[in-house]
Order: sequence, then C-alpha cells, then structure tokens
Amino acid sequence: MSVAALAQTAPAAEPVKPSYVAEVLPVVPGDMQRLFERSVLVARVRITGSAPVIIERSGKLAPTVRTKHTADVIALYKGRGQPRSVEFYQTAGSAENERYSVRIAQQAVLVTGHEYFVFLAPYAFFNSYSLVGEDNGAFEITGSRIRAVGVAEVSRVYDNMPVKRFLAELRFVDDEALERAHDANRR
Repeated sequence: MSVAALAQTAPAAEPVKPSYVAEVLPVVPGDMQRLFERSVLVARVRITGSAPVIIERSGKLAPTVRTKHTADVIALYKGRGQPRSVEFYQTAGSAENERYSVRIAQQAVLVTGHEYFVFLAPYAFFNSYSLVGEDNGAFEITGSRIRAVGVAEVSRVYDNMPVKRFLAELRFVDDEALERAHDANRR
C-alpha cells in the first residue's frame, strides 16, 4: 500500500481538548462558633445523589466545576422549617464536555450513601446552598465517630471525635448564638 493510500485510510486525529485543573483556597472560619454563625442551615444528612456541573465563566476566566449533592435531612440543627431534603454544591469533582475537561485539585467529593454533618450558606449562583469553608463545612459520620473532610484547624479539632461529643459542641454553640441574639434584641 502506498503512503498516499495510508494517509487516506488513517482516521483524522481528534483535536486535543483543553484540560483545566483548579485549586481551591477557601476562606475558612477559625472555629465552630464562626462556622455555625456563617451557616444558614446546619444538618445531619445522608447523600442520596451527586453530579458534577461545569460552570462556564465569562471573559478569560477558565471554566470550573462544582458537585451538586442531594441529601435526605436526618436532623436539623439550624435553619427554617423541617426540610426532608436539601440540595447543595461543593467545589470539588471533575467533569468533561465536548470542549474541555475540568477538575478541582485536592478536594474529596462527599460520597453518596454516607452521612455527614453539613454547614451550609446561600449560594446565589444556583439559588441553592454551598458548604461553608468548602470541605471544612462537612464532617463525615463513621459509626460513632466524626471524620473531618477538610484539613483546616476547624476540621482537625473534631477529627475522630465521638458523635455525641460533636453534638454537645454543636448544641453549646447554638445556645451561645441564641443567647447573643436574645441579648441583642433586649438592647
């Protein structure tokens, strides 16, 4: 077979699509009290579904990705009403479309089927919620202990703590917040 014949039968090389890797440098509350104060919803949840979502950005900004989680609410510690489920976003994961691939470096995606304590703040971009302090706003429940998802000090303090003690800390912070709100209303 001639070189010309080979060139005609060889498949055309597909163009290489760009790949973007983003690092996350979150603003992380310094302690449980601030984590609680920045949250509008604090709950124990079971993740029922997760899906990566590519976010297109204008101008010369590279695209990024978020993982959209849906979760059953097991217990509500801060928030309004009695939601049975919640949807929130986490800056983590990877996704690909026809034009490029996007990945968030060094951020573990919350696992479907696992239980977590989550601290959520409003996320206007999707009219939803996102984790406060990114992965530092989630604590996995493994048996009778807490596993910190994040690596900041606010997370490390609670890593491997018994769930009962974590709940006691959460109630203490909530009681302090209620007391401060009551004192502010009396002025």
